Amino acid sequence: MVAVPGLIEARDILIHFDRYALGDGNQQRRLRSQSDVDEAEAARHFWGGGYDPATGEFAVGPHHIPIQRAYAEARALFGAIYNAAQALDEARRAAPSD
Repeated sequence: MVAVPGLIEARDILIHFDRYALGDGNQQRRLRSQSDVDEAEAARHFWGGGYDPATGEFAVGPHHIPIQRAYAEARALFGAIYNAAQALDEARRAAPSD
């Protein structure tokens, strides 16, 4: 998701935490293939984090998600989906029935 860089990668770490705990997540395998990092070091690199109220960011491993930006983008997405659904409903109401 370009609007919030790192969001998809952070989600993947959270969803597949069992793989990341072992150093065998997709991002970790990529890191290991590009550098001299073993599974244990890859696990440490992509582990830990949480919300930091001082920065307003949620960190997951190396990814830092600005909460206010993520919230604003989620609201914009919700608005776009709602507007599209409203337009579809209006088009269906305006269409002649058989």
